[in-house]
Amino acid sequence: QERRNEVKRQTHKEKLSHKYSSDYSRWADGIYVPDDRATKDEEIEEEKKREESHNETFEKANKEWCDTIKADVKEREEITAKQEASATQLRLKGNLLMKKKSYTEAVIRYTQALE
Repeated sequence: QERRNEVKRQTHKEKLSHKYSSDYSRWADGIYVPDDRATKDEEIEEEKKREESHNETFEKANKEWCDTIKADVKEREEITAKQEASATQLRLKGNLLMKKKSYTEAVIRYTQALE
């Protein structure tokens, strides 16, 4: 009996929710907040635009500092790319040495690649 009453209450709530979700006058009061995918996507897009605008304003106000940071990031990315290329080369040399059964040399190359 208690379970039936709970189901009835839940069904009633769902009917009310559906009824009022189509009542657009309630939207203006902030009572109904759409919870659909399109609305969420619009909110995300608006937040991105606000953040881009904020970043643009910040970068204009702090141009010299931002340019320094951007240059540093670019330099670090280049260094990382070179290190990754070097590590890949050492790993491949280690693979060749393993095929030649030069295990000690292979381990040395693998260790260098990891460093």
